[in-house]
Amino acid sequence: MSVYKLAGPQENYYWAPAQFKFNADRLENLLLRYASGDSQDLDEIQRSYEILVSKFSLISKPSDTTQVQLSVPDYVQAIAAIRHCLQTIDPLIVDLQPGDRSTARVIAGHLHALDESTLRLAQGIGEAENKRRDIALEDFRHKRRVLWASCISAASLTSTLLIALTIATYRGMRAAWRERTWRIAEQSATAAANASLKAKSAFLGAIGHEIRTPLQTISAGLSSLADAELSTRSMRAVLRMEQAAEQIDAQLRDLADYARLDAGKLKLRIAPVDLIDIVQQVATQMRPMAALKRLSVRIDTRGIVWLIHSDQQRIRQILLNLVDNAIKYSTQGDVLIRATQHIAASECVTRIAVTDHGIGIPEQAKEKLFEPFVQLDDGNTRSHTGIGMGLAIVDGLVRLLGGHITVTSTLGVGSTFEVTFRESTDSLIRRAQPNDDSRSALPDTPLCGKQALVVDDQPQMRDALVALMRSLGLAVTAVDSAWDARVMLSQREVDVALIDLQMPGEDGASLARWIRKTGAPHSKLIGVSASAPELLSETQLAMFDELLMKPVRIDALRAAFENLLDGASS
Repeated sequence: MSVYKLAGPQENYYWAPAQFKFNADRLENLLLRYASGDSQDLDEIQRSYEILVSKFSLISKPSDTTQVQLSVPDYVQAIAAIRHCLQTIDPLIVDLQPGDRSTARVIAGHLHALDESTLRLAQGIGEAENKRRDIALEDFRHKRRVLWASCISAASLTSTLLIALTIATYRGMRAAWRERTWRIAEQSATAAANASLKAKSAFLGAIGHEIRTPLQTISAGLSSLADAELSTRSMRAVLRMEQAAEQIDAQLRDLADYARLDAGKLKLRIAPVDLIDIVQQVATQMRPMAALKRLSVRIDTRGIVWLIHSDQQRIRQILLNLVDNAIKYSTQGDVLIRATQHIAASECVTRIAVTDHGIGIPEQAKEKLFEPFVQLDDGNTRSHTGIGMGLAIVDGLVRLLGGHITVTSTLGVGSTFEVTFRESTDSLIRRAQPNDDSRSALPDTPLCGKQALVVDDQPQMRDALVALMRSLGLAVTAVDSAWDARVMLSQREVDVALIDLQMPGEDGASLARWIRKTGAPHSKLIGVSASAPELLSETQLAMFDELLMKPVRIDALRAAFENLLDGASS
């Protein structure tokens, strides 16, 4: 390798001064054009001057590039002369006004005088190059001596380094292999978990659909029997069968809800919620169940002043499960539902407590209390019904709603489950009083004479819905396919249509879309599904005015009809 190559490309040291000279000539040319009236662009002159100053900074400040040049007297003198010139023209550039041609000529003259200084810069660089070559040659000779010494030392370490490198490579390959094995195992476990989750959801969906369809027939038949004139003994039998059907439906809903909670697919519908209404509804619904065990259900909602922002359906589900659990494990006394609110700092703290006088909960059992399929008297001798999902769902729903649940219990005395929610006071809405206009009930809308259509491929489900709707006074037509529904609606419109979402061939959502566009655009559409709303797409939900889950209860059906048909008539 030659000394020239070690010294590097000499033209690099001329590059910065050449750029400075180029920008100085350019600025001089701009000033002369301005002075002659060919240009009026002061901004361009200012920018060119700023570039010139930056180029001067590159050749004047100490750096690796200018280290040798600054040791040459001619180079230093040239830099000083250029600096003096720039200091002279700087205030002139700053104060240059539009149309001031004489000042522009003066500045151009100063710049023209820089030619001699830039020539001296080039001469200084030449001297610096000679000096640098001498330094590079001496540096080369020194490095050559050091290189020979280093080669001798390196040779003695080569074998050691090769051995160490071999060992490190081997260890690295083993670590990479282990990491790859772990990654594959983790991916396999994740894939297996996802497959299991999908299979579980598909299984629950299929089971729910297959069970809810015949359950609808049973529920509809029992509702018809309950309205008939029966003996006391027969009526008791009907009531027991209704409770059994409701229990099956509740257990199916629990399984489906827990699967959606576990998969993170349970969606919330947040809106202002009146806790007093929910507590009263739950108490009314659970009192017949409590009466069978000679228990009473009491409520205390005197502390409720504000509406809370939450999901009404899920709050009701939490309370139903807690009260059901309290009744299940109580043998005497009453079950108390107490709801309170108080303002703490900038938060509204809402507490809902359910207290029973049951068997109590052992300390060791509290750890597993909110796990699925767990009961206090688990085993072959257990005396209570259910599959042990209620508290697991309560815990999941409370956490999903941003609250927390606590349990206090004394063996032989009873237990209290307390749910706490916190909400900013900025979003609070005061609860309307019973005599407010906003709480006045809407007048009932008669359903007699309203034209209705049922579309369901299952004969049992279709007949059950027809029986329920006729008991409400509607004139009902039933078909078993979307095609038959299209034919019928092409001939006449109906006030309301109940459509099963899961049908072979054309499904319910597709039929509803056709009705909206072509068939009977003014008809109210109610979707009927064995799947929970969270498992349906937004497109499917958007097609319907209401969605009912199987088995359809007559009270839910009546409420949907009155809501939709009353809105249509008004």
